[in-house]
Amino acid sequence: MVKCPNCGAENGENSKFCKICGSTLQTETQQTDTLHQQDKNPALAAILNLLVWGSGYIYLNINTILGVPSFAILGLWIVWAVLTHFLGLAVGILGTILSVVFALDAYYKGQGEAGFL
Repeated sequence: MVKCPNCGAENGENSKFCKICGSTLQTETQQTDTLHQQDKNPALAAILNLLVWGSGYIYLNINTILGVPSFAILGLWIVWAVLTHFLGLAVGILGTILSVVFALDAYYKGQGEAGFL
């Protein structure tokens, strides 16, 4: 049985909405993921993503971003680091922008919000 977070009513395992108040119900996996994220510091996740892309998501136990595994984003950071070394400023500026985007997204997700990626 799934307990409604709004009214406390018991609902069937496969229910997506509460039969009493109509609120959206979370699956057990979603509830577990939310609990794991609540134990984590969103500011630390943001800093990790700012320094090494994908590491903040890994810290928050978020497995995919935009359908891409978090470890693939980490791999993208490694490629970016190598390209920056060889190609210089233009790639560095783009990388800095991506770092900020990933950092803010991890911070929002660490606070339990939707984020934007």
